[in-house]
Order: sequence, then structure tokens, then C-alpha cells
Amino acid sequence: RRQRRRLFPEHGCRRGRPAHRHDRARSGLRAGQHGAFGWRRSGYSHVAQTISELGEFGAPDSHYVGFGVFLPVGLATAALAALHWRIRVARGAAPAAALAACIAVGYTVAAFFPCDPGAPLDGTTRTGIHNLGGAVEYLGGALSLFAIAAMRQPERRIYLAAAFITFATAIGVSAQEVAHVRGLIQRFGEVSLFASLALVTRSVTAAVAVGEQ
Repeated sequence: RRQRRRLFPEHGCRRGRPAHRHDRARSGLRAGQHGAFGWRRSGYSHVAQTISELGEFGAPDSHYVGFGVFLPVGLATAALAALHWRIRVARGAAPAAALAACIAVGYTVAAFFPCDPGAPLDGTTRTGIHNLGGAVEYLGGALSLFAIAAMRQPERRIYLAAAFITFATAIGVSAQEVAHVRGLIQRFGEVSLFASLALVTRSVTAAVAVGEQ
């Protein structure tokens, strides 16, 4: 109950700060966990290998990565999506909810449906579902960012750049020509998504605070 109050504070939206603080802390924790599991796994390359491969089927830390990292991130971003939906009257809140929901789908699906070793494009049904979740995260995230850019003129260029980076990520992680750096490409996309989510969360909650004064 105490955690629920933090995610949905009664007066948090008026100040325009708590949701942003939680989002920034969550991004830092997620990055630290990814780095820690990569360090634990011998031969893992953050440049060549995807984040999904940390929790690939049969990996030593698969269970811990799936349910200790991916699932908490998925649930946290789902809660943030619900928060944005509650305050969707603010300009840009509905697309922000869609952005958070797309990230939530990607991470939650990854938790329950780990990819095959090597994160191939083709493989088992489990890998197909995993890749579908990734498509929702990156393609859906890119579309959400385009929608946010159309509604938020002051930061329009930032969201447009993030949208193109995210869309390029969806292509990059699937292209064999750049397979040797697809892990790096994916991490650029992840930074783009989470940084954009933090920025729009701050903007929306600030707009709500101004509207309620």
C-alpha cells in the first residue's frame, strides 16, 4: 500500500515532481542491473549482444533477469502509463500513457517469454512472442513519440529525434549488416525511450500543477 501511494500520490501531480523522480530512479536502477548481469556473464558484449540475451532461454541468470529486472521495469512503466491516463486531460498525457504502455509491454513480454540463445529473428514460438513484444516497444514507442512531438511544440525537435532514433533501433536490431553492433544500437534506443518518458512525465505533471493553481 505504501508503494502504491508513491506511484499514485494524491498531491503528487500538483507539484509535478514525484512521478519524474521515480522515473529517473527507475532508469538508473535498470541500467545498473543490466550492467551487473552483463559483467556476471562471461563473454557477454554490451556492443554486439542485445539486452534480451542477458535473460535468454537457458542462460545462467535467465530467471533473475526476467523476473528481477524485466518484470519490475514492465510493471513500473505500466503503473506510470496508468498515472498518465489518469491525468490525460493535460496536454500530451494520452500519448505519454501510450509510450509508457509500449515500454511496459516490451519488458513484461520479455520476462515471461525469453528469447532463444542469440536472440534470433526466427526460432521457437516463444521467441516469436518475445520479438512481437519488442516490436510493440520500439515501433509503438516511435509512433507515440511522433504523437507527443505533434502536441508539445516547445520540445518538438527533441521528441522527433527520439522517435527517429527509436524507429531506427527497430530496424537496426533486425538487420544482419549491423549485427556486430546491434547491442549498442538497442541501448541507444532504450536511452531514447526512457529519457523521453522522463521528460514528458515531467512536462505533463508540471502542466497539471499549473492548471490546478
